[in-house]
Amino acid sequence: MGAFSGDATVNEAPWTRGPAPRAAQSPLRLRLFIARSTPSSVRAERNLIAALDAFDPSEGAFDLEVIDVFTDANRALSEGVIATPTLVAQGPGRAFRLVGDFADEDRLMEFLKALRTGEG
Repeated sequence: MGAFSGDATVNEAPWTRGPAPRAAQSPLRLRLFIARSTPSSVRAERNLIAALDAFDPSEGAFDLEVIDVFTDANRALSEGVIATPTLVAQGPGRAFRLVGDFADEDRLMEFLKALRTGEG
C-alpha cells in the first residue's frame, strides 16, 4: 500500500480507499478539480490514485479531495481553476498546479516527490 491516506471527498461525501501507513510528517493536502463526465477527468483521477497508491510511504502521505466543477463551480473559481482536470497542492507560501490527465507517470511522480521535499 502506498502513501495515499485514503481521505478524499467527492462533493463533500467521504470516499475511502482503506488504511495506509502514515509518514512522520503531516499529509500534504491535494485537491483535484475535475469535470466528472469527461474522459480526461476520469483518466486524471484514475492515474492520480494509482500514483498515490504507489508512492513510497517513507516519502510522505497525501490527503486527496476530488471536486467536481459541475457541482461546485464557485470553489473552482475561488481557487483560480479555469481548466480541468487540475491538481492543486498548497505549498509553503504558494499553490502548485498540475493540469492534464497525468498520463505521464514519471512526471506525476516527480511532481509529487517535489511537493513532499519542498522543491516544487
